[in-house]
Amino acid sequence: MKLNFDAMREIMFVIEEQPSNIDVNVVVFDARLERFDKNELGYAIEKLIESNLLNGQVGKSKTGTQLLIHSISLEGHQFIDAIRQDTVWNKTKETASKVGAATIREIGSIVFGSVKELF
Repeated sequence: MKLNFDAMREIMFVIEEQPSNIDVNVVVFDARLERFDKNELGYAIEKLIESNLLNGQVGKSKTGTQLLIHSISLEGHQFIDAIRQDTVWNKTKETASKVGAATIREIGSIVFGSVKELF
């Protein structure tokens, strides 16, 4: 499955507004995420947990993947703050497409570079 960075960004914004007990279903069915496929959202959440932007657990079984989100990590909060402005996000995506960045870490490096450039 292809990782959708726009979906990841929107998921982080939705989770940021959730109370301390984060229900994955509430996140996935949030109106702001309607334009994304539910499998795409689940995959993005899984990768956000694996990259330590979210504190949580990913469980695999014969019936599928189970996701549990505890909170946003400190690194996740820093990432959200860096990508909040559309100008920064658009510059990040433009740079990522030019250099062929495909990982969350690479996107993070570009985000923080874009923030420095704009200020």
